[in-house]
Amino acid sequence: MRVKILNLDKMPDSMGEIIDPPGVTVREGEVPVAYDYSDDITKLMGYATLEVAVDGVYATIRPFKETEKTIMYLYPGVGGVTTERVGNIIKKCQIRVVGVHMGRNTDYRIKTIGIQLEKK
Repeated sequence: MRVKILNLDKMPDSMGEIIDPPGVTVREGEVPVAYDYSDDITKLMGYATLEVAVDGVYATIRPFKETEKTIMYLYPGVGGVTTERVGNIIKKCQIRVVGVHMGRNTDYRIKTIGIQLEKK
């Protein structure tokens, strides 16, 4: 299931942050998909591969069998490391994990995984 996890259109999110698209990189290979970005192994819900596109960062999520229904109701988000920031503009960052959670993403345009898949 391929879903958008981050918009790259220079619109500020609810925290007022703007991401400079050329500065975004993603970890290669599989990354964890974890509830609330947790390091707790019991909150791991699957794995994903990440891709940077013109309009955003996408994750191809492979949930575990026991989490595939629950994950449809969750909002995806990104976790990673910011290495350069100028005020509210994130100039360089690397996305390293997909977090899923019950609460809205800080970018309110990112919908739940299930809603994103319905729209396709």
